[in-house]
Amino acid sequence: MTTLKKVLKLRTVVSTSAGMALATSCYLAGLQVATMLVGELAWISILVAGLFCMLSAMCFSELTSLYPTAARLIRCAASQPPPWSRSASVPSSSI
Repeated sequence: MTTLKKVLKLRTVVSTSAGMALATSCYLAGLQVATMLVGELAWISILVAGLFCMLSAMCFSELTSLYPTAARLIRCAASQPPPWSRSASVPSSSI
């Protein structure tokens, strides 16, 4: 039987847990501020934000399925010339 190598250390677990706790408190604070400003209809804005979050997650999952290897999107973006460079397959006669 293959044994797994221990990768996560105590420092990693503690810092990840602290970061998640801070993020959760930020979401709760944002919800409380939205409720104070808008009133009882704050759930509508949260519902719309959730819808946009779901749409962006679906788009990213579609992109990830196109490039399934790890860090493929970064490698693909790094291999492309910047959009502002003139050598990006634009003929010089059309400029």
